[in-house]
Amino acid sequence: MSSFLSSIPSTSSSSTDVTARKEAIMAQVRTELALANAQELINKANEQCYAKCITKPGESLSGSEQSTL
Repeated sequence: MSSFLSSIPSTSSSSTDVTARKEAIMAQVRTELALANAQELINKANEQCYAKCITKPGESLSGSEQSTL
């Protein structure tokens, strides 16, 4: 019976557990922020490259537009 009780997580957390959880959450937030920044950078680069490459939007691409894509 004692092994059963020891497998139940306690509701009180030590300060070490709280600190570890905070650090894990902060690491996750930093990772997600870095991913969001990378996605924003890629989107901006795509927009700028497209704007420079496709100079005259139309039904088809010119030869120079095709070569840049």
